[in-house]
Amino acid sequence: MKEFPLEVSERYRNALQSYLSGAGETALETAYEFGRSAMMDGFGCIDLAQLHYDVLLLVMLDAPSQQEAARMAMLGSDFFAECLSPFEMTHRGYHEALVELSRRNIEISATNKQLEGEIRERRRMEGVLRMLPRRILEAQEAERTKVAHELHDDVCQRLTATKLHLEAFESSIPGRALNLHKKLRAIKHQVNMNIQEVRRISANLRPSTLDDMGLVAALQLLCKEFQTVYHVDVSFDAKNVRAERFEAPVEIALYRIAQESFSNIGKHAHAKGASVRLWTGDERVQLTIEDNGRGFEADSMYTHGAPGYKLGLINMKERAELLRGTCFIHSEVNRGTTIRVEIPLNSNGEYEKN
Repeated sequence: MKEFPLEVSERYRNALQSYLSGAGETALETAYEFGRSAMMDGFGCIDLAQLHYDVLLLVMLDAPSQQEAARMAMLGSDFFAECLSPFEMTHRGYHEALVELSRRNIEISATNKQLEGEIRERRRMEGVLRMLPRRILEAQEAERTKVAHELHDDVCQRLTATKLHLEAFESSIPGRALNLHKKLRAIKHQVNMNIQEVRRISANLRPSTLDDMGLVAALQLLCKEFQTVYHVDVSFDAKNVRAERFEAPVEIALYRIAQESFSNIGKHAHAKGASVRLWTGDERVQLTIEDNGRGFEADSMYTHGAPGYKLGLINMKERAELLRGTCFIHSEVNRGTTIRVEIPLNSNGEYEKN
């Protein structure tokens, strides 16, 4: 089987595209002349069929839809038949070429079906991958809840029992054993501190206030605790909130973002003051957290080897985007940082549909 020169193949493609674009009889005359020239140059029907198959496949790949590709295949058959007219007149393999063309059309049809299946599978996998980060976060929250309950119900009870045993032991010691009483009081004080620390860790893992009273109450408590621990003035405003409770994924995402923001402020910002504003309207909820700390270059949080707090900022954006929301982070060196998160109020319902 002979191959057509590149310029000849290009001329055939231009003529075929012209016919597919509606050139009509003019393009068919060109097809006839092309077939006649090919026959005079010693090319056979199979050679021409191979050329047509290669060119038609390239043209169909540019088709905007499967229907258009099918239309091209049908019109291409007419164009190819006209190319074969000179061969028909000279009885040189006309029937062989038609059989070959039919086989090629069957191959194209089979290839199209295979591509359709691959596209469907790819879309399914893309859907699975889009859901995966959220499923991971849900699993993390479930595990945090489990650990928080175990700390509160098991570890705290054990520490409390230890404290009671110490008190019972202390009551059995004679009052004149002053040094022993002093040591026992120090041990009880340490046990009390351990109980408070376990409760704090349990609350950070999964605050009962968030589950029992909702986002507003949980954020108020978070602000008070942060102010107590880091001695940073924090103002909280939720006057425009028109809903007592939001969907659970929305409340968890906003609370975790606020928690991460306070962690960054306390550990890295060296701020003297911060503000938290919660607002609802236009079917969305907005959380804004600002501080007057040392700030940072916002573009650097996407650089390789970013510090832990910058990875935390990236996690904030991912949490918001999983609920079809946005997370805007603006920071300037020595001028503080602003984090603004917006999440649609119906984001969880839309996610479940998808």
